[in-house]
Amino acid sequence: MLGRNNAILTMALAFFSSGKEKDNCEYNLYQFNSRLDQPLRDAEVQRIIDSAYSGKYKAAQRAYIIRLVQTWVGGSLSEQDIFKNNYKGWYKFAKPRKECKNSHFSETEDDLLTYLRKKCTVDKPYLTCTAKELTSDLGMSLSSFKVVKKRLGAKNKIKFSSTKGRNGRTTLFLIELLVIGVISKKKEHKYAYISSVAELINANTGLLKRVVAAFTQSSNMQVDQLEFLEVNTS
Repeated sequence: MLGRNNAILTMALAFFSSGKEKDNCEYNLYQFNSRLDQPLRDAEVQRIIDSAYSGKYKAAQRAYIIRLVQTWVGGSLSEQDIFKNNYKGWYKFAKPRKECKNSHFSETEDDLLTYLRKKCTVDKPYLTCTAKELTSDLGMSLSSFKVVKKRLGAKNKIKFSSTKGRNGRTTLFLIELLVIGVISKKKEHKYAYISSVAELINANTGLLKRVVAAFTQSSNMQVDQLEFLEVNTS
């Protein structure tokens, strides 16, 4: 039987050699791993994916792909079944909810943003809780949450910080609410508002100011556009 490490490495190489983005690979393989009876640690899955995308390997070996599919999908599948043009490889591991590229990311990102918009306000544009509490509310696996959180952070939709340990908590900060707060404040109060938020989430004030400026420019936000964001401004 093809072991967990080899199975994940083979699939990661298949993603890489097919020109798929690394975060696409991470999302799917974290999902696959979470469904195993004895999953690998997330750090080990990430190490395997990093190795596959390092360029040290050219592609997944054909023999490994055959063994992988026969082991995890169906033992009766032949080499011809696996490699013929209309065979939809890997779909049984983690089929996207839509057939367009990266739709699974967009939907889970929207789920998290919608959740934060309900929980946060302009005066408190962040949420602090355990990752377990949040993923339970969203019906999302911890590994998926980590990937989605990283993607939203890269897009300057959220900022986040975490504390480690038994009582570790995650703080998710909704950028658009900070922008709304800045826009709605009088000029003399804008800096104080940003500073107070930065202190609450242990962030750099200068960084938040730059994020606000970038978000405002990219979104062309105006005061009369606040309702468009559909956020809790109470």
